[in-house]
Amino acid sequence: MIAGYTKNGDVGQSLNLFRRLVLCGERSDGYTFSMVLKALSCGNWCRIGKEVHGQIVKSSVVVDDVLATALVDLYVKSGRVGYARRVFDFMMDKDVVCSTSMISGNMREGCVEDAEEVFEKTSEKDVVVFNAMIEGYGKLVETAKKAVEVYISMQRLGFKPNMLDWQPLNS
Repeated sequence: MIAGYTKNGDVGQSLNLFRRLVLCGERSDGYTFSMVLKALSCGNWCRIGKEVHGQIVKSSVVVDDVLATALVDLYVKSGRVGYARRVFDFMMDKDVVCSTSMISGNMREGCVEDAEEVFEKTSEKDVVVFNAMIEGYGKLVETAKKAVEVYISMQRLGFKPNMLDWQPLNS
């Protein structure tokens, strides 16, 4: 039910149901925690997200990539890229979704070198990862040239540009 509320954008109901489960002593699994974190990231409620993260650590729940990605996304969306990076570095298999989230968050916070490091270590790049770099570079005058370089390398690797790729380059 928490997943249903979250997917329908009803953050309040998701959190109320989760709170009731906790008060009743019910144990949550990784999927439930990831849905709660997703709901919290939609509402930008990082403080409560940190509390949920604490519950995850105290529980015996295995932190798989889905749960770790939900934590990274929560911290990135709330501007806490340091926390996000700690979770990200803990992950064994960093998928493209999580890498893109880290890149976007680092670029948004002005941590260009950290974004570049994640980008370079991302083994299976897709057009979305390239877009995150292009958008981040395009927002800063001193890195605008790098946006063009990433765009060209994206094309060389066979990725087809779309309208979103052009927006940061035209500003």
